[in-house]
Parts: sequence; structure tokens; C-alpha cells
Amino acid sequence: MEEHYSIKEISDLFNIPKSTLRYWDAEKLIQIERNPENGYRIYTETQLIELTDIQFYRSLNVPIQQLKKITTFDASSLSGVLMETELSVTNEIERLRNVQLGIRTRLKKIELVKYLQKQLYQDSQPDFDFMIHLDIADKESVTTYLADPSSFLLKINSASNSEIEYGLASTNQKNQDVLWQKSKETKCFKECLLKVSIQEPAIHNLQEHLNALTSLGYTTGHTVARYLVSFAEEERFDYYHAWIEVR
Repeated sequence: MEEHYSIKEISDLFNIPKSTLRYWDAEKLIQIERNPENGYRIYTETQLIELTDIQFYRSLNVPIQQLKKITTFDASSLSGVLMETELSVTNEIERLRNVQLGIRTRLKKIELVKYLQKQLYQDSQPDFDFMIHLDIADKESVTTYLADPSSFLLKINSASNSEIEYGLASTNQKNQDVLWQKSKETKCFKECLLKVSIQEPAIHNLQEHLNALTSLGYTTGHTVARYLVSFAEEERFDYYHAWIEVR
């Protein structure tokens, strides 16, 4: 006589939630018998093999609707389903690689914040050539920012360190409204960590850096900065890799 198993036994054996087994039953992926005495689901040894197949194909992300028909597929049809699934998996792998790259990039930004907190006023050149106007109504500008938040820049004029201009990093100025561009003549810049209040952007620590550089005998000029990351220290700040022009 063929042995029978309860839904709990199957759940424990295959490590499949009972809710998933009930869903597969409701979707008719597998025909489950019922105990005539209490109406509970019972699984036969033959159905263990069917469950193994279902679990395998679900682990490959084969859609439920395809699984409903999979027992009727010939070799060619099954190959077609698996090839479609492989393409879907390949696309998902690429998506996850991009997610991983984003995580690693953000971690590097955090490490740069820590570095700039310790290493003040090192000689450094801005790592972009042009700062162009950011138009939030322009789809291309918004797409550029969303793809790489570190493309977001700010500029603070030397005459008034409360007036902030915002823009995007660019490698060329063609048909662009340029707010700042790297001079062909080499200028001296000192790098530092600029933090700007998210609630009140006019509140930032640039004046502290300007005072420190002045005390070191420098005359300061414009400041340009690239966005790094945001996090909270009592209140939430945006952190920027800043370059202060000095002479």
C-alpha cells in the first residue's frame, strides 16, 4: 500500500511553507487527494516526485502559468520554456550586478567622507571639467542624476558663501549652460569635507574651512563640490567632496 504524507510532513521534508503548498494545490499544479475522514490534504509517494519537479522549476523562476502546462510539454516546448527562463535569469543577474556596484560605490563614498574628515586641506584638483545648469524639468538632467547621484554638484561664490548654485558634472560644454569650468591654467585647490543641512541648505560648514585656510595664509576663491552621501549627525546633512580655490 502506498504511503501517505500530511501537508506538515511535506512542508518539513521539502522546506516549503504550507501556504505555498496550498497555493500550488489551488492553482492545480498538482492534484492532491483529501483524507475522506477529515478533508485534510494527503500526499502520495508518487506526488513527491511531482513536488520535486515543481520545486526545481520554481527555483528557476519558471512562471506558475507555464508550470500548469509543463506536464504536457514535449522536449522542444520544455527547451523553449527553459531558454526563456535563462534569459530572464541573465537579466536579473545583470540587475543584481548593478545593485552590487551601486552598493560598493556608496561604500567608497562613505570611506571618502571618513578620509576627508581626517585629512584636511590636501592639494587636489576637482575631478570634473564642467558644471552645467541643472534643470529639474529636463528629463535628460533628471535621468543623469538618478543614474549617478554623485554627478550632482554645487558651487559657492567667494563673495557670498550663502549663495549656492547647483548643477551636474559634464565632460563637455556643447549646448550647455555652464556654471563653472576647469581652467586651462593650473590653479591651486584645497580639498575638504563640506556638509550642508538638508533642511536649511544655507547652513553649512564652508566658513569654518575658509577661516582655517585664511589662518594658514591663503586667499580663498570659489568653492565647487561633488555630492557624496547623506546621513545624520544630530540632524541630517548632505556631504560633499569640496575643492576650495586658493592662492
